[in-house]
Amino acid sequence: MDGMRNDMNNTAGGKGLLVVSFGTTHNRTCEETIGAIEESLAKAFPDRKIFRGWTSKMIIRRLDARDGIHVDTAEEALDRMVDQGIDDVLVVPTHMIGGGENDRLAELLRAKAGQFKCITASRPLLDEERDLEELAKILGEEYLGAPGALEAADASEASDAPGARGDRALVLMGHGSADKPSANEIYVRLEESFHRLGWTRAFVGTVEGTPDLEDVLGKLSGGDRAAGPAGGSTGEAATTLAPLMIVAGEHAVKDMAGEDPDSWMNRMKAAGYTVEAVKKGLGAYEGVRRMFVRHGQEARPVE
Repeated sequence: MDGMRNDMNNTAGGKGLLVVSFGTTHNRTCEETIGAIEESLAKAFPDRKIFRGWTSKMIIRRLDARDGIHVDTAEEALDRMVDQGIDDVLVVPTHMIGGGENDRLAELLRAKAGQFKCITASRPLLDEERDLEELAKILGEEYLGAPGALEAADASEASDAPGARGDRALVLMGHGSADKPSANEIYVRLEESFHRLGWTRAFVGTVEGTPDLEDVLGKLSGGDRAAGPAGGSTGEAATTLAPLMIVAGEHAVKDMAGEDPDSWMNRMKAAGYTVEAVKKGLGAYEGVRRMFVRHGQEARPVE
């Protein structure tokens, strides 16, 4: 599927599926994440014609100016659906949390609801305890191996087998909600889910909220910032740094793994950690795409 089209594939009569994302100017990660999510949803709902809508007008303008590619806003996509005779709409947002972006989308859907016979919408990726546990399992197994393996592994006998990864830690960089601070509590709860499942060296921070990188560094060092990496040498303090975002876009490239001294990667290295930065957006994980499909199946009427 060409992930840069505004309406995609299939014959569907009067039934439509609108996938709403924040958007990105990074075309490759767009295909690997947003495009892949759209494709999974298209397969799960073959009776619906699929449309794309993005919420960041700035990204839409940049993409149009740079590549001559137009992506509809969520409002434009809904208007396009009306024009094409779609009267039964399922909206699946790819938002991480119920922050300001998701609230504004909900407001738009309520305003547009009268134009359709039926309009339902699903929840953001992280909304319920089930979501938190499911994502923790996906990422914990991907980067740290079997739950509890870090405590059991003997660093002197480390191997490449899953679960034998020494004192490796995982740091996830989320975006955070600057305009709705209360929504950032979900990141704290996600970290708690990792720890409850046995991945006690998994930590979550945000770029535009709390917890932030300072909070993460404090936890990595065992609560004593002056002591540096827990366990001694930098080899024992190896850390995987990955984005907790749907796409590995501007934040992942610059704020997380950029060359600037203020990037998370360089600040962690300066604190004594050996850092492996992974630029893989959550949409590239099959398990995450299954979560979005499940959320679409559990969508509720817009009221």
